[in-house]
Amino acid sequence: MKTKKLLLVVFAVTCLLQTACKTDDNMPMPNRCGDPAVQVYTSNTYDFLFDNNSTQLIAGEITGRISNSAGNALWFVNNAVVSSPSGPKTIANCLVEENNMKSQMVFRGASSSPVDLLSPPNSNSWYSINAGQYYNGTIELVVSLWERTGSGTFDFAHRGVDVVVLDSVTYSVLNQVSVCYSDILFGSSLLQTDNHVYIYGARNNGLDKESFVARVDGGSLLQTWKFCEEGNWLEDIAQAKPIHHNVNDYYTVFNYDGIYYMVSQTAAFGQEIALYSSTSPFGGWKFEKYLYCRNTADGLNSINTKVLGLTGESLLCAQQLIDKNLQSLSPRKPEFIELKNWK
Repeated sequence: MKTKKLLLVVFAVTCLLQTACKTDDNMPMPNRCGDPAVQVYTSNTYDFLFDNNSTQLIAGEITGRISNSAGNALWFVNNAVVSSPSGPKTIANCLVEENNMKSQMVFRGASSSPVDLLSPPNSNSWYSINAGQYYNGTIELVVSLWERTGSGTFDFAHRGVDVVVLDSVTYSVLNQVSVCYSDILFGSSLLQTDNHVYIYGARNNGLDKESFVARVDGGSLLQTWKFCEEGNWLEDIAQAKPIHHNVNDYYTVFNYDGIYYMVSQTAAFGQEIALYSSTSPFGGWKFEKYLYCRNTADGLNSINTKVLGLTGESLLCAQQLIDKNLQSLSPRKPEFIELKNWK
């Protein structure tokens, strides 16, 4: 164990490719309602993130993964269950460093009493880490502020979006700026282009969930956000209009061979993972196909499927798993899958 300033504790977990990760024995999975040409496999590529033999990550919701110029990666994890000498602890948010198939958890507090990496303003609220990027030697995060509204399982509400800037070595907070107070969760996905950074969002509308997008000019997320209103870019979030619908809180937008693609699980706990395409990063999304539908015979539903890596042939994805009957929202270890022949 090594300790960084501000009581930041980082724990190392080692995984050898030849043993614990077992990347060569991925198993085929049934594709219940997706395109029959899409082949689905379990993936052990990132099993090294979870190792129940020492102080580390047991379960949690993965919302993103970014890489730096050195080839190392940083994972965003919310609702994380952390193993500790005194038993499992759940924290609202943390990071996981990835370096040569080794992982290091990043949170605050002691090993026996881990604390959220990003501290909320009061005990009735918490932050989720939605998306982020490396910029000018720092880490810029898009985070959401949530607040409890009652004692029930679903009694909470989205209150606003901030940009948090972290030191890339110590993970101390260098700056935190409020972007907007809104029921739109921004940071569902983040897309970097030559001239802009696009920040995608989601908002509930009955049983539907609508997609929104904002952008900043140039590189830093601290610049003025402008929100899309039918192709116009305005600083007033009240003028923002949906660009798509039937998405989850977290989805993925990327560019491949000059075409923009959106991969999202369908709304209202739908099990279909849908693929859309567009010639623009902010409009005209065309449904291409359902890539995959998970078999829920094990009593679990998947939500918030995120693409972590892609090639012309395969998409590597993480799915959050929840109780099918919604009796519990207790965090679980995500399911990693590989989708071949996705295009």
